[in-house]
Amino acid sequence: MPTYKCPGCGTLFYKRPSRGPATYCTLDCRRRHSLPVRLAAKTSRSASCWIWLGACRNGYGVIGLGGGRVGYCHRLVYEAEIGPIPPGLYVLHSCDVRACVNPDHLFTGSAADNTNDMMTKGRHKNAPLTPREVLSLRDQAGTTSYHKLASRFGISRTAAWRAGTGRTYRHI
Repeated sequence: MPTYKCPGCGTLFYKRPSRGPATYCTLDCRRRHSLPVRLAAKTSRSASCWIWLGACRNGYGVIGLGGGRVGYCHRLVYEAEIGPIPPGLYVLHSCDVRACVNPDHLFTGSAADNTNDMMTKGRHKNAPLTPREVLSLRDQAGTTSYHKLASRFGISRTAAWRAGTGRTYRHI
């Protein structure tokens, strides 16, 4: 039987010729060492953002980890390039591009940090309405669809429905 050298750990191993091309010595070694190669193969690097070209979930890149599990690519890159993610913290993007996996654009923060970042950068979908806007929305709610009201007031359809039915802004 031919001898092969594992590209991940350097161990010499034997493999039957009928099993296809030799890659890694064990499945665990393949999973551990092939992830950076797989991440790099599906990333388009530019001067600023490194965009994930593979599968996405809610705009964030995902990659299979084996056993039916998937991992978010920006978190995996952060752990590989910067270090472990402290418990209870998120990996945030300074560039606000969900598919970006550039480690220079990634930092950790709490849920409150994530919300503050979103609010200061104007990415909040359910922008607060003034009392005058709430009253105007409620006046129009009987004759106009919430979809049209949402686009008219620059908020989500759910936020328009909640404001129109009094589920939010109860004090008005």
